[in-house]
Amino acid sequence: MDIDLEILQCFLDEAADSVSEWERACLEFESSKNASCLDALFRSAHNLKGTSRGVGLEEFASVVHEVEDFIQGLRRGEVPFTPEAVGFLLEAQVFLSEWIDELKRDRFHVANAMSLLSMGQEVKRGGCKLVCEEPHAEEQECNSVELDLDALFEQERLLYEQRQSPALVQTPKVEPKAEVSPEPSAPRSDEARAPKADETVRVSAEKLDELIQLVGELSIHQSVVLQAKKTGTLGTPHAQKAVVFGSKITKELQGKALSLRMQPLHTLFQRLERTIRDVARRQGKQLQINMEGVEVELDRTVMEKMTEPLIHIVRNAVDHGIEGSDERTASNKDGVATVSLIATQDAASVTLQISDDGKGLDPERLRKKAIDKKLISPNAVLSQEECFNLIFLPGFSTAEAVTDISGRGVGMDVVMKAVQTLRGSIRVESVLGKGTSFLISLPMSLSVMDAMVVKIEQSRYVVPMHELSEIIDVNSHSVESSGSKGRMLSLRGAVVPVEALGTFIKGAKGTGKKGGNKERAPALIVKDSEQMIAFEVDSIIGQQQVVVRPLSEKLSKVPGLAGCTILADGEPSMIVDLPRLARLYFKEYRKEIIQ
Repeated sequence: MDIDLEILQCFLDEAADSVSEWERACLEFESSKNASCLDALFRSAHNLKGTSRGVGLEEFASVVHEVEDFIQGLRRGEVPFTPEAVGFLLEAQVFLSEWIDELKRDRFHVANAMSLLSMGQEVKRGGCKLVCEEPHAEEQECNSVELDLDALFEQERLLYEQRQSPALVQTPKVEPKAEVSPEPSAPRSDEARAPKADETVRVSAEKLDELIQLVGELSIHQSVVLQAKKTGTLGTPHAQKAVVFGSKITKELQGKALSLRMQPLHTLFQRLERTIRDVARRQGKQLQINMEGVEVELDRTVMEKMTEPLIHIVRNAVDHGIEGSDERTASNKDGVATVSLIATQDAASVTLQISDDGKGLDPERLRKKAIDKKLISPNAVLSQEECFNLIFLPGFSTAEAVTDISGRGVGMDVVMKAVQTLRGSIRVESVLGKGTSFLISLPMSLSVMDAMVVKIEQSRYVVPMHELSEIIDVNSHSVESSGSKGRMLSLRGAVVPVEALGTFIKGAKGTGKKGGNKERAPALIVKDSEQMIAFEVDSIIGQQQVVVRPLSEKLSKVPGLAGCTILADGEPSMIVDLPRLARLYFKEYRKEIIQ
């Protein structure tokens, strides 16, 4: 059956929501055993089956129908309830989700469901039932016979469907878990395959209405300005007012347009919850999950790029941080651990906090491990925060054995790189025996930001405001030279190195003493962990909101540049990555800390 691309795209959008709701219901059912979760799960499956048949995806609908029967059996107490039952439902959700992704690339794709269906049949034969009352002995015997008859009937039904639809299932072998590769189908021509459908994003009707209203208002003011230009009356108060209002509407329109890419963190938190429960189930650990701030919104690009790094953090939290129930009880802790996922929002950023009440980090053990792996000097003197940050070094791992979850010495350095790429920051807080928290600050959007424009000789550079701790006048502080360590100043009792920003940017040669007011020497204070550095510039031009544009391939390789933009006068300017330059300084010029 030929499938209309537009109708298929609508189905795939709705199907993605359905499988997401499916996953949420499974996770809630696993933790609460509430029958209402099964009802929600059944509705998701039933709707998914109906809509897939409506667009002609019969094979997809048949697989969903099988899982729907499984869910109905759980609701009626006819299918045994075990952890494996929840595992099967989650496996089905993954299977269908991947199938949906494939349909976005190839509308004729049919997945091989033999392994999934066999798993469902195996789960039906074990465990205890989820019923309100224990059945009588006669009912138990009868149910046992019915299960055997159901198994025989199911085997015959699979054989029948194999004859009717070979692409859906394969003829089962004697061993129930054996998989048979699907028969190769006749190759389709490139013309027969549909092009990939455009990616879509769901947007609330209210946001669209607001955008349309703003566009209408902007058109009115633009008409006033154009008319004034024709009549030579641009200098009149009426025309000037139209220009001012037009500028305000443009800024508001920009904000509304960017909000279309904003998505609540509910979906991301749900995926993290799934990962946490999967790892805990495999390791036999008991835990509860606390989630706050799921309604906080984040740019979908930021969310997508942070998903895998966050998954790695929560996997480590369960694997490394959370103790087993016996160990927790011996330490006078609750046998059920707690993992918290918390999101908070301020004017320009979102902070994600991932916490566990596990064993915590031992700073001295981290330091010794880093020395053993020759990642730091044996003579290095590190603060507690610097010891915690050792986990972000490439090749660092505290796992005693390599497993499929951790211990290969990769991962946390990737997390750090991902956060830095997004112009964010990450901080670790931990108390030995009490638990660990990761606090990740991310910009709400990568497209627009508030920035400070600075001048180095004849060039202007843009510095993101959220990366600045403060701006000082170096001349108002006592600056001393300390030989190889360069110039230093004291800032509220802290020793801060002073460096010319121009020496860190390729092509810039400003010293912080030219091109501006000679009586002042402005410097940008940047904090990296517990350390601060003052980057001198020639002058501060002012603050403005800028639109971030990507760098060319050649410029992207220049250290310290995060992008480019167009300034208010139409001239281009480079965006400086101050935190990266600070890390470069402390790494290259402070080798007594990190080799």
